[in-house]
Amino acid sequence: MLYMTRYSIRGERTKERIGALMSAFAERGEIPGTVAHYTAMDGTGGLLIIDSDDLATMYQATLAYQEWLEMEVTPIMTIDDAIPHILASLG
Repeated sequence: MLYMTRYSIRGERTKERIGALMSAFAERGEIPGTVAHYTAMDGTGGLLIIDSDDLATMYQATLAYQEWLEMEVTPIMTIDDAIPHILASLG
């Protein structure tokens, strides 16, 4: 299943806090199933697309980064997969 995670930096963006976040990321690496990882050009956060059925691993990552990030995780699907359902709903 596909998930989109929007994240934003929690609290002050000091060198120490961002350094600690980068250290945690270097230690953990990308979440398994990461398809894409983008950062906002203003430095306030980013976006992940993850293809995974391993909710436990995703939840562990969420917990690991809560000190530094606010996250919103949304299940998503491709537009190609959604179109038949959209058309069926139009009846």
